[in-house]
Amino acid sequence: MIRPLITLSTLLMLSPAWACSCSPLPEVGFVHADLDRLPANARGALFLAKDDKLKPTAFYITTNAQPGPLKAQLSWPDLGAKGKAQRYLARVAPVGGFKPGAHYTIRYMNNKERWRYPAQTDFFIDAEPLKLDGAGAQLVLDGAPARQLLQLATNSGMCSSQQPAVVQNFHYELPAAYQPYKSAVYYRTDFDGDPVPPYSGSLCGDRAFGATAMGDAREVVYNNCETPKGRVSIQGWAALLEVEDSVRPTNVLTSDLSAAQAGSCTAFGILKEALATHDQQRISNAACHISGAEYADRKSGLPQDAPTAAEMLDFARNSATTPRACVLSAMTTVLTHMPEPAEPLGQRLGQIIGAGLTSTDAAVVDAALIELSQSVGYISMNGWRDKNGAQRMQTMLEPALPALVKLLLSGQAVSRTAMPLAELIGHAGNKAHRYIPELLAAAESPAATSSEALAALSLIAPDDPRVQSLQRTIKPLTLDSTQP
Repeated sequence: MIRPLITLSTLLMLSPAWACSCSPLPEVGFVHADLDRLPANARGALFLAKDDKLKPTAFYITTNAQPGPLKAQLSWPDLGAKGKAQRYLARVAPVGGFKPGAHYTIRYMNNKERWRYPAQTDFFIDAEPLKLDGAGAQLVLDGAPARQLLQLATNSGMCSSQQPAVVQNFHYELPAAYQPYKSAVYYRTDFDGDPVPPYSGSLCGDRAFGATAMGDAREVVYNNCETPKGRVSIQGWAALLEVEDSVRPTNVLTSDLSAAQAGSCTAFGILKEALATHDQQRISNAACHISGAEYADRKSGLPQDAPTAAEMLDFARNSATTPRACVLSAMTTVLTHMPEPAEPLGQRLGQIIGAGLTSTDAAVVDAALIELSQSVGYISMNGWRDKNGAQRMQTMLEPALPALVKLLLSGQAVSRTAMPLAELIGHAGNKAHRYIPELLAAAESPAATSSEALAALSLIAPDDPRVQSLQRTIKPLTLDSTQP
């Protein structure tokens, strides 16, 4: 039997194993261009410049409050970095300031290249000012330091991977006045004490200007999983610099990474230990991240630390609080890499996904096809060298085959982010042989689905004389494919 092929677009979507390639754009432009409103006392829209030569005349400002362009003025907020003002971050506003209730558009006129941030921004000015009476933002620890998977830059050829680390999670709690503008709050976090590595989630360094390490006001400090030295004090700074002239300090936290409870320092060991604790937060963290681990690395814990099929089946039965995508991803990842074939795990995974294929709701069917494509793509990409890889794939697909064949014969349209139905059926190999008569009848008919039926037959029974005869008389569906 020939080995089914996988569409290139699907592989790019599903696997982290492609070589890392970064094309960074200049860190220039309106950093909060997606903010559609500013408070009445706003001093300007934030513009990150290349250098300190920025001039007000570079900007074109219009408003619905009066005709014609407005003259621009610049001001420079202080980010508090070593006590020096950040001269590359400017606030752009019309001379005389903004009028409450008005709408403004500000455009940088000399842009001749692509930037990371837009060259134009527009927003409304609220009727009320930002009032910051009382305490500023506060730092809050999220539990004790613990061993978990953390997305970090890697030298393995990928941009990033999920790696075992001792992690202290914490977050900023913002005053109520910031909430309407929280997406524009600027953050900076400083660490003092034992040396800890700066967080870098990717070789491409994609953190937005002034954002926290994990986004949405969530921060992290971490260290080596095996020997996590690191008693640190944490100082935060936060401000809405469209209004405030300088950043405001938070409280100071302390954390001792070396105090983390003993535990596994392998990716699959962390998942196995989390399953044993029945701690839903730990389980969700491990399940949501395990597919991004470097399974060929010594820190993966394979094969000795892999959860058993029984443990994963118990997880599937009791995973109501874990996001569905994480459940399916974890089941697929363990199925792909566990040392034994594990037919019950593959069948259960296929049953969970396959249930959606029989829905009368087109959106549910589309979602199930995408989920199935993701699982097939991961197994093909990461398990094809394993002697059990094809068997695992076929076992997973078997429960979904009746619905897949029915969808193909009915002419079901497939999302661009899912594999073609013929390709999914083809990956089932021998398990799909029982459907050869149905597919032959469809391929021999004048129906619009004949090409799709022949494409499936060409994958599951290429040596069948009936299929070969049809191939000479009917042009089969061409799959946009590549060898994984």
